[in-house]
Amino acid sequence: MNVVPLVLALAAAALDPAPPADPAPQDGPREWGKAPPGAPEDVALWNALNEAHAASVLHLARIVQASYRLRYGEYYQALDEKAERGTAGEAEGARRARARIETAANAADEAVPKKGLRVRVCKYTLFHLDQRMAVPDPRFAAELPEVRAEARGCVDELAPFAAKLGPLADAFERSLADADAFLKRVPPAVPPAPPRERDAASATR
Repeated sequence: MNVVPLVLALAAAALDPAPPADPAPQDGPREWGKAPPGAPEDVALWNALNEAHAASVLHLARIVQASYRLRYGEYYQALDEKAERGTAGEAEGARRARARIETAANAADEAVPKKGLRVRVCKYTLFHLDQRMAVPDPRFAAELPEVRAEARGCVDELAPFAAKLGPLADAFERSLADADAFLKRVPPAVPPAPPRERDAASATR
């Protein structure tokens, strides 16, 4: 499983642009994790998009982490060695554990679009919606219908994406945990992304 495309997608999706400019005057500091005041349907849309985006980023991060764990923990190598040198029962258990990891890793990889992943775009859509709800500007009010449509499109795309990705991340993580239990070892520590991949991720910003 090639984790580089996932790392790049996640790095871009997690990018935190500055909060919307010129917020409307408020009695206290703005809580950026909550929707700004607005029409009930706009607040509901803001919440739906925020939740869908956050869940998408979370589950992408889990799959990236599991992919690094698979790679650096040398699961396949350890299980292949057990299949070759263990007892008949151990060999069969090792082959089953390996097959479960392969199935889970491939399913997770196939679920992540290699092109057209709009997690980053939809984060900016969330900020655009936030800005047009928070700032009393006639220009923003005129743009709100278009931004609403973009936000609904993002919810329609990201909500089912996150709902699909969550169980796949669960299965991937569980397959690795089961393999560690079979091998009677603690989960291996996963190092940070190599500098080359961190630099590539930074370049996408």
